[in-house]
Amino acid sequence: MTPERKLQWLLALTCLGLSLVAAIVTIKRDPPFHSVFDVNFGFGVTVAAILQKHQFGMQEMEPQPYWTYAHRLPFVPLFLSGLTLVFRSFTLVVFVKDALCSLLWFYSLRRLLLRHCIGPLGAFILIGLLYLVPLNFLTMSQIDTEESYLFFMLTALAATMFTRMEGDYWKVSLLVSAMYLTKSSLGMVCFVSAVWVIWQDRGRPGLRLLSFMPLAALLISVISWGSYIYHRTGVFAVGVNASSYNGMNLYKGNNPRAPALYPRINLDSLDEIRALEPPTALGIHDEWTKQKWQLKMGEDFIHSNPSKVLAMDRQKLKVMLYDIGPSPQLRPGIKPGAALCLAVDHLMFTLAVLLALRRRNANAAWFCLLVVAYIVPYLAGFLYQRHMMPLYGLAFIYSGVAWADKARVGWSAVLSRGRETQLASAALSAA
Repeated sequence: MTPERKLQWLLALTCLGLSLVAAIVTIKRDPPFHSVFDVNFGFGVTVAAILQKHQFGMQEMEPQPYWTYAHRLPFVPLFLSGLTLVFRSFTLVVFVKDALCSLLWFYSLRRLLLRHCIGPLGAFILIGLLYLVPLNFLTMSQIDTEESYLFFMLTALAATMFTRMEGDYWKVSLLVSAMYLTKSSLGMVCFVSAVWVIWQDRGRPGLRLLSFMPLAALLISVISWGSYIYHRTGVFAVGVNASSYNGMNLYKGNNPRAPALYPRINLDSLDEIRALEPPTALGIHDEWTKQKWQLKMGEDFIHSNPSKVLAMDRQKLKVMLYDIGPSPQLRPGIKPGAALCLAVDHLMFTLAVLLALRRRNANAAWFCLLVVAYIVPYLAGFLYQRHMMPLYGLAFIYSGVAWADKARVGWSAVLSRGRETQLASAALSAA
């Protein structure tokens, strides 16, 4: 077995081992999930509806019972439903989910290694930095948050885009489609990536038509989801209506109670006291009427309280760039070790942005565009550190690629100067 093959096996076993640890963390969580149907945030009940009622969605009970179809985009519920049909056991579902995600992570690192974008040491440093940050590991191990899937999808997309070849159009197509159907806020990220492929290949006549494949795949995903929801509810699900939770998310980040809570107290606590629900007197009887009311309330607050909105935006940028305080997703209390690990995330993200701004090449431009496309929807609503996890993965990948490229260019310059010196010395000796 060649050293290169041994390295790939070691990398694969490392990724698989970490995925097993992540699965154990999920299974041993407190309180535990007893089945896929117990999974939080509407995913479990949607999987139950798919498998037991053969219908996508879930039932809202207040203020009066009605069925919601567009609360969650379909990828995660359908993915978990498929695993449950095949493996039955919740333990096996968790292990297989984490193993499949680890394959995407292995694909990303292996691709960067084979294209000589990072070295073996760089690959294991990336694994260590990402997995040794407690919040990162907890987020990646979860089964009930979109970020635990998007981290692996976005890093795979980055590895593909940074080393793109002629046969990679279908990979980019699959990834942008899956990301869009996982979370509606990723629509801008997917669109930017698809258009970027077209822009990069605009001067290559033989590939110009193929370069439209990712955009075509994205449009098929948008039209398919939108048409299904239109058939069920009469509303074409696209843009702000891609998910009927978007109104709630806007209102959750822009309401009179939010400034006093954010970022130390989870804004989901507003759901528990039903502070974001429309008055019973309005007789809300479907998800879109509720969405319309919540969007209006959020927009009214933004227009009426610009100073409070700006203060909230500063807090969101703080969470994104340098906040190392306790996360409301974890147990309360500041732990110095956790704060230090969060500082690593912020430092690497800042380093990646600075490297991109200095280098100004194609990879740097795509990275900067993706950062902007990713954070804009969260600035409109709200974000916590777990929402930044996919972006941290992208930043770590870009930092490794940019740093290795910089070092490679530096060594090339040194070797070039050395050859020039040798040639000059030879010429002088001949003279």
